[in-house]
Amino acid sequence: MRPAGEITVILRKVNDRHDGALSELWDACYREIHSMSRHALGRWRTLSELQPTVVLHEAFVKLHGGRSSTPWQNRVHYFGSAKNAIAQILTDESRRRGVREDTIVQERLREHLRPSEAQPGRALPAAEMLDDSALLERAFTELRRDYARVAEVVHLRVISDLTIEEIAEQLGVSRRTAQSDWSFGLAFLAERVNAQ
Repeated sequence: MRPAGEITVILRKVNDRHDGALSELWDACYREIHSMSRHALGRWRTLSELQPTVVLHEAFVKLHGGRSSTPWQNRVHYFGSAKNAIAQILTDESRRRGVREDTIVQERLREHLRPSEAQPGRALPAAEMLDDSALLERAFTELRRDYARVAEVVHLRVISDLTIEEIAEQLGVSRRTAQSDWSFGLAFLAERVNAQ
């Protein structure tokens, strides 16, 4: 992995449209975005035959195919956008195969709402309640309706697999706010599912 400062310098060149800057960015970011693609594909059972290299290429085209009016601010902004692009590509491909996005969201939410060592003391829904897609869908619909930004944080975390820092950068909020929204979102969903 290249130093954060080096990527930021290259991104400035890309923003200023220097000759060869995109090629330099490709060389600098290839391994990391390939790794992101491989990791993301590992979480999408319905897309197991897709190759990370194909997803990487599509993500790069999505990021740079049309001229973005928003300049890349730094490494965190760029790699967060890359994760988002990968998630959009995989979501679109799943939809093309007939898988509904709410089904994908529910599958990812289940992973985060199940008990783990990282979540001691948090009230979690019973396993059989988590397996009830209608309950989870209603809970997420309520979250979207009542707390739109929190729902966006949850969506970016579970679908795009963004870190809290990347979400904060993407939404233009502090890291603390993004973390608080994520914790609140999970608690809200667990409470709504448990209340059914």
